[in-house]
Amino acid sequence: LRSSAFEARDQRDLQEIERTRRDLGDRLEIAFLDVSSGAKENLALLDARVRGGEVQAGDDVHVIGHVANCGASPKAANLRLAIGGQSDPQPRSVALAPGGEAFVDMTLRITRAQRTFGEVSLQEHDALPQDDLFRVPVTVADVCRVLIVWTPEEKAAGEGGGLGRLGV
Repeated sequence: LRSSAFEARDQRDLQEIERTRRDLGDRLEIAFLDVSSGAKENLALLDARVRGGEVQAGDDVHVIGHVANCGASPKAANLRLAIGGQSDPQPRSVALAPGGEAFVDMTLRITRAQRTFGEVSLQEHDALPQDDLFRVPVTVADVCRVLIVWTPEEKAAGEGGGLGRLGV
């Protein structure tokens, strides 16, 4: 009797966890709110996303960074992209008016397959360093290369299986 009561409670707990996960979704958004007195000069990375679909080894990874100037004076934001230990040597610079926002496209060529994180970072140190770095998952798929060797003799004899359909 006791074990069946625990099993029923455990099942209800699992159902509640699944219902909560379904309601919340797969994203977690965190907002920082500064309630201190006085105006603070702050540049903030609001979001970063990988642009496009699947990235293959040898391709450029495009990451779009969303940056905002939360201060009262114009600022220049310098954004840098790093993926899997490889960093863009030149940061991207964008001028922002007070309260202004911008989307910055950054690219980095990745030469090997990997599952890692891309890091978009602000080069400036400001009032709130917690919003100066944003990580985004990056998956780079391996490329499958195929070499077809077909001699002219095989072509003349009509051999080669279905290679004729390739227009070879």
